[in-house]
Amino acid sequence: MEIKASSKYDWQTIKAFQRFHNFKSNGFKKALPIIYIVAVSVFLISFILSCVFDSVDSDLITTLILQIVCFLLLWLIYFVLPRVAFNKNKIAKNSENHFVFRDEFFEISGETESYHGSSEIKYDALCKICETREFFYLYINPRQAYIVEKATVSEDLIADLRQHLLNKSGPKKYKICF
Repeated sequence: MEIKASSKYDWQTIKAFQRFHNFKSNGFKKALPIIYIVAVSVFLISFILSCVFDSVDSDLITTLILQIVCFLLLWLIYFVLPRVAFNKNKIAKNSENHFVFRDEFFEISGETESYHGSSEIKYDALCKICETREFFYLYINPRQAYIVEKATVSEDLIADLRQHLLNKSGPKKYKICF
């Protein structure tokens, strides 16, 4: 068996990975705008009530500050952290990696101005594999993953690759996150 794939580690790819990795589920992604709206609404209602009744107590101020901090943290994690991760990795930035999936291991090769290399990795060396609508994330440790674009695999081979990765990693390591 031999299935070929590739991926370009550009801004869109890294942004998608960072957002997936940090939020791990589409449910939280969909809930994020609602969380923002509720937090801002509670903040505004609390502020208006404190102005109307002219009573600002320490509990209200603490609640308002906590809401602002939580709002800013979510905003930073969702919007700023992907950009920081992309800019920080100067070697892999805009690189293109090529994958060849074989029976007992997969090969990865890549080339940029800064590096040129290839590796063979056994499937049991992976921590986990997550599949989304657009990508396979092959985690080499809890924070780093090889990103395989599904669009670079022919339609008829995606199911074969999915089944192969599932068989090699086991159901505990393989997660489908549609």
